[in-house]
Amino acid sequence: MRLSLKRLQAIPTPEILYHYTSADGLCGIVESRAVWASIIHFLNDAEEFQYAISIEQELLKERGSAEASEVLSTFLDWITSANVCAFSLTAEGDLLSQWRAYCPASGG
Repeated sequence: MRLSLKRLQAIPTPEILYHYTSADGLCGIVESRAVWASIIHFLNDAEEFQYAISIEQELLKERGSAEASEVLSTFLDWITSANVCAFSLTAEGDLLSQWRAYCPASGG
């Protein structure tokens, strides 16, 4: 579900965030004290990248600055050539769809 910038800003920050992964994935995170992130250009859903751009466009439009188009152009040049990475967290702690998508049948 895509939310407008105003609706995103109105959402309170959750106390707990969850990451769906396998037991091996959890062990890897704990042992390495690191998480793996994906370069946004290789995500399965190209809409996620476009969503970030639309939020930036909305922010600049809201500010109404004369420099907005130049800032947006610079941002787009940067984000399309940089190795920007994403890591997924959710406030939803028990979603069957997420367990099925990110965890093996043996458990997660």
